[in-house]
Amino acid sequence: MNLFPSSFLHIWNSRPAWAHLLLAGVLLVIAVGLFLWAAQFLPLDDVGYGADWRNVFWGAWQSGSLKYSPGLNNPPWTMWLVWPFALLPFRISWALWTLLTVVVLVLSVPPCRDGRANIWLTLALLLSFWTIRLLVEGNLAALVVGGVLLIMNGLRHPNPWALVFGILLATAKVQESWLLLLMLVWQLLKSWPIQRLLMVGAGVAGLILPSMLVSGSDWLASAFGAEGSFLSHAARTTGNAGWLGIARWAEISPFWTWFVWLAMLATTVWLGQLGKPTLSREKAGFLIAASMLLSPYTGGASLAVLATLGLVPLWQRRFWPGLGLWLLSSSPYLSLLFNSRSGWVWPDWVQLVLIFMTWAALGYDIWQMESRILKSRCLSPQSEV
Repeated sequence: MNLFPSSFLHIWNSRPAWAHLLLAGVLLVIAVGLFLWAAQFLPLDDVGYGADWRNVFWGAWQSGSLKYSPGLNNPPWTMWLVWPFALLPFRISWALWTLLTVVVLVLSVPPCRDGRANIWLTLALLLSFWTIRLLVEGNLAALVVGGVLLIMNGLRHPNPWALVFGILLATAKVQESWLLLLMLVWQLLKSWPIQRLLMVGAGVAGLILPSMLVSGSDWLASAFGAEGSFLSHAARTTGNAGWLGIARWAEISPFWTWFVWLAMLATTVWLGQLGKPTLSREKAGFLIAASMLLSPYTGGASLAVLATLGLVPLWQRRFWPGLGLWLLSSSPYLSLLFNSRSGWVWPDWVQLVLIFMTWAALGYDIWQMESRILKSRCLSPQSEV
């Protein structure tokens, strides 16, 4: 999709690099200014607006130091990344975090085959119900998405530091990335030399240990304590789209609950290790979806990450399945037709269905791709020795 005449583009592309950078800087300043100005007129004092940012992330620092409270499950190193924003007034911090989130989401959309920006997929992602909810409430999807993109880049162009910072960001919400990180460790052990592995391990440890020494015990108590969200036997039965929470809500027997859980885990591991030791967009989305399915707790805010890393790449490769899943994910908008707020509390089991269908579609796509590659290798003529 060409938004400008070809003559204009030819003239603009002939400009020196500094002109492009200058324009980008000016547009960035304008965007920041508009966000900060608009935030002063938004109903952020209402309970539903900026709730996560105010009560969980920004609010955790307002006593002068990091304070873990029920519902705050993010690790200390993530909260220290949020800290500079928490020093600002609430509206300004929310506006800047929202702008950062929008930038990361836009950059995450795969380009068209000719290298141009995919305008339609970008609009579909930004107008998705779960993206709008993410932006309004103020959650940490930008960190997870940015972390996964860095990990993919670090594997594609072997770069230990890209992996270090990618792991640091992706662990912002462990329930969305734990299986991806385990598969990453397995791939690195198989394909990377020991020197690079030690560099990645030392880099990750050096960045997370200081915050763990200060707030690690509080975080472990909040996330894994007696009532922690990440304990399987304490899986919530409300506000939880993970399989364990839905199974408890539906009163499914423990035998069948864990049988299904293990079957999904085995399928994920089998498909996740197919092919070369790298991380495609499809495989990243597949592992994110699996992490959400199998985690003891998966909240509605996680669906924005699923839409970004799972649904959008699927839609680019397979139009009709992608369109169908996007329409399903956007169905909460229908509540507006009936003057209802029910879209904000979309049934947990419907969220589980969306996660499962995205996981299954991406898994099938991975299996087909790897099968075609294996078949082409078997049919290609072998050189004689």
